[in-house]
Amino acid sequence: TQMIVHKGLYYLFFSTHASNYKPASANEHGSFGGLHCYYSNRLFGKYRPVNENGVVFGNGSDLYAVRLLHDNKNDFLTIGWINKEKDKKIIGKLSLPCKIRIEKDKVYKLWEAILFKSQWMVGID
Repeated sequence: TQMIVHKGLYYLFFSTHASNYKPASANEHGSFGGLHCYYSNRLFGKYRPVNENGVVFGNGSDLYAVRLLHDNKNDFLTIGWINKEKDKKIIGKLSLPCKIRIEKDKVYKLWEAILFKSQWMVGID
């Protein structure tokens, strides 16, 4: 869990698994594992979901414990732990970085690093 204050708003980022959703919420909005975020104009105010459903990265249980680092251009770099590979083998390693932008009630990915022939590259969505 991480709190970011950005342009006068409070953003609460956290990782969760789809299985942690309350059944009523899952039925209404769907359930997504991954990075979530809610925002408010006051620290102890009413928090609302970014991106309408609170999901920033809906990636199941693959990415967990994501941290945000502020860059010098007013965006954020993210990095987290990768729990499992596609074959569900537990690997427990750091993810490649990803750059995100926060714009009031929207949080979205700008680019994601990829590994190609042992070299880091930037993959644009």
